[in-house]
Amino acid sequence: MKKVLVLVLALTMLLAGCTTNDGNPEATKGTEETKQEEPVEITEETVLEFKKSLETADNPEEIRKQMDIIIAGSKEEQSDGVLADYLEYLRAYSTMGMSKDWDKLQELEKFFDSGIQTIKADSITDPSLRELYDRLTGAGYKFIRVEGSVEPIIDYRSMESYSGSISDEMEEYLRFKAMDSDKVWAMDGGIVIPIKELGERIASAEAFLKKYPESELKGNVLRDYRNYLSGYIGGLDNTPVVSDGGYVKEYLEAYEDYLLKHPDTAAGGALKRYYEGLKAKGFVAPYKENDPADRLEFKWRVESIVDGIARGFGSPAEYSDLFKTTENLIIRNKPDTSGEILWVIPKGTTVTSVSVWNGWATVHTSGWSGYSSLEYLTPVEFESEHHYMTAWNVNLREGPGTESPLLTLIPAQTVIYVDEIKDGWGRTSYAGASGYISMEYVKKP
Repeated sequence: MKKVLVLVLALTMLLAGCTTNDGNPEATKGTEETKQEEPVEITEETVLEFKKSLETADNPEEIRKQMDIIIAGSKEEQSDGVLADYLEYLRAYSTMGMSKDWDKLQELEKFFDSGIQTIKADSITDPSLRELYDRLTGAGYKFIRVEGSVEPIIDYRSMESYSGSISDEMEEYLRFKAMDSDKVWAMDGGIVIPIKELGERIASAEAFLKKYPESELKGNVLRDYRNYLSGYIGGLDNTPVVSDGGYVKEYLEAYEDYLLKHPDTAAGGALKRYYEGLKAKGFVAPYKENDPADRLEFKWRVESIVDGIARGFGSPAEYSDLFKTTENLIIRNKPDTSGEILWVIPKGTTVTSVSVWNGWATVHTSGWSGYSSLEYLTPVEFESEHHYMTAWNVNLREGPGTESPLLTLIPAQTVIYVDEIKDGWGRTSYAGASGYISMEYVKKP
């Protein structure tokens, strides 16, 4: 593929400013015929080499130019795959590849329009900062302010320029994702769009999942669907559903609006039961505001509701990379050996990852999220019959019973492999110990 791309770029440069042997551009005027560009043949090998290059590519703007050439010469299905791979690359690069430019990017903060998430690009006077900004926005990023820092996100709206070269499915996916890149739904620990609007995003996510049940893009939509539902039903820390002992009116009005517009959806069915339960109790607060333990109990009830709604569309773990640690493995706060150590993952633990780049992976396990070296991770296949996630801290015991000796504690939100289940107990292993856990405290990941 590199040879093909170099050839195209070289031809483009030649046609833009070819010269005679004496180097005088004016001498090209006359009867000399213009050399025609040869059509580029895009093969499966071309696409595979492009995908391979994304693993370490450090210039997203140049990568996008290469993608444009491929899409221009590809059919819809091939274009969809290349664009999907590029979007995954942008997501990985935003968290791992931009770390070297992080401090410089924070200088963009003073160029945001007051009160809105828009940068006045023409006011950036620092040439190096403007060059960095132009290069990254040209690749398909935009920037927002989150909790006092400038953060890159993918500008999905800018990807709609590929309309006509991609499938209806991909176009609908881009429109769905663009809702959040146009207006982020949550930041600074709270929901920042109207709750009714969040409900419409839930409906849009479910519509996509129903229309395209076998979509390669399903995992990203399913993750958004679950996140939206969790915030919609359970609130977030800075926008709780409870105030002064009662249920917040904006949430209740949003639920009523959703049930009126989308009664036949999976979310609508569960929401109706939830709303009727609240109504039967006079819309009193479902937890004590000043009781952290009660708030946590409510959170897990909400997660159980969300699991019940989303289960019919699949598990996010099916569409994530699963790895098993080959040694005790460090999670760091950035993809570099100089990063702060957050936690040490025991050898043999299964972790989930949604991004891999340049020898590092974003990893999620046991309530921790960070970066780990791929050198000590080996891929594993998701098995829906055997993979579970601990919902609470779970005791691993020698035998299947509460009277059996305790071996160790498996932290909440840890993916485990259960060999077999009998009488409510599952056989599994963690941190080098093999034993049994009560299946009452695990769920599908």
